[in-house]
Amino acid sequence: APRARIRTFREDGVLTSKDAEAGELVNPNVKAVTLMDISAVYVEIGITEKDIEKIKLGQPAKVNVDTYQDKDFFGAVDKIFPQIEGRSRTMTVKIKLDNKDMLIKPGKFARASISVYEKKGALLLPTGALRKKEDAYYVFVVKKEEGKKDTAEQRSIKPGYRTIEYAVIEEGLNDGELVITESQGELKDNSLCEVLEVQGEADEEQKPEEEIKQPTLNEENQ
Repeated sequence: APRARIRTFREDGVLTSKDAEAGELVNPNVKAVTLMDISAVYVEIGITEKDIEKIKLGQPAKVNVDTYQDKDFFGAVDKIFPQIEGRSRTMTVKIKLDNKDMLIKPGKFARASISVYEKKGALLLPTGALRKKEDAYYVFVVKKEEGKKDTAEQRSIKPGYRTIEYAVIEEGLNDGELVITESQGELKDNSLCEVLEVQGEADEEQKPEEEIKQPTLNEENQ
């Protein structure tokens, strides 16, 4: 009678497909089952050309899947592929996630946010508040003097990291100063001004994140 060799697996895994039934004749070239280790999974996304230089290995990332809408999964950029895809003009990036609870299954769609900059105690301004003259940046700060009306003081600044919404200010401003972000007319140095609304204070620790919005970038199979 023919003998059968039984092979056991030393690692834990999940049976994702069964290609042979009990009693079926198989040979070494026939795949009987597929066993996958999903204790760690990869999320594959595409990064547009304009954002490529911002992505580095090891950057922290947050991932969400529709199955668990109220749960965040955290990982890091693990692989960056050097080739640009033809039609989409994107570069493939893989984010590695710890999946010891086996909640994320292969083939799901995901949305990813990659933290591209982090600085404790960063002083942030809306990017729209920055004004530029030649190669220099400046803002208008509300100058208050007792017994006098408020005036707009033109102040040179040195911006650091910038996104579409916010800019980190490296030099030129102090925490607590009022910066004019919108005005009804053209501002000049020492012109009179009246404060109509003050926005709330920013969080003490800021971590600007850029979330890839386009489906072709963040809704890729894991």
